[in-house]
Amino acid sequence: MKDLSYRILGDNPENLKNHTPQSRKKIQALATAVIIPTVLWFITGFLTATTMLKLSVATGVLIGSVCAFIIFSLDRSIAIINGGIVLIIFRIVIGGAIAFIGSIMIDSAFLSDDIDYYMNQTSAQKVTETIQAIESKNSLAFNEQNQLIAQRYNDLKAATYNYNAEIDGTGGTKRYGKGEVAIAKKTN
Repeated sequence: MKDLSYRILGDNPENLKNHTPQSRKKIQALATAVIIPTVLWFITGFLTATTMLKLSVATGVLIGSVCAFIIFSLDRSIAIINGGIVLIIFRIVIGGAIAFIGSIMIDSAFLSDDIDYYMNQTSAQKVTETIQAIESKNSLAFNEQNQLIAQRYNDLKAATYNYNAEIDGTGGTKRYGKGEVAIAKKTN
C-alpha cells in the first residue's frame, strides 16, 4: 500500500525511504485523499450510466472510468501543488463543485425509479385535469344544446297539438277541417 501511495502522487518509493515517518504518513494521507473521491466517482459514473441512462454495463464501466480519471487528475494535481491562499480557495471551490455534482448524480442514480414514478404520476394527474376541464367546458355547452333541443321539441309538440286541435275543431276557431287558420298554423 505504501508503494501505491507514493506512485499515486508521482514519487519514487526508493527516494522516500530516507524521509521521516511523518513525511511518509503525509504522503499516504494525501494518496488516500485522492483515492477515495476517485473510487466514489467511478461508482457514481457507473450507477448514473446503468440506472439512470439505462446503458450497458460495459458502457457504465467506461463512463465510470472516465469520471474517475478526471477526478483522479484533478485531485492529484491539487495534492501535489504547494501554494498559498489562492490554492486553498481553488481547492475549496473545486471540492465543493465536485461534491455538489457528485451528490446530484448519486441522488439521481439511486432515486431514478422514484423520479420516474413521480413524473408519471404528475403527467397522469395533468392529463386527468385537462380531460376534466375539457369535459366540464363541453358539458356546459352540451347541456345548453340539450336544453335548446328540449325547448324546440316542446314548441313543436305544442304547435302540432294546436294544429291538430284546429283541424278536428276542438281548439282555435272551433271549425272542423283544414281551413285557412289550420294551414297558417302548419306553416308556422
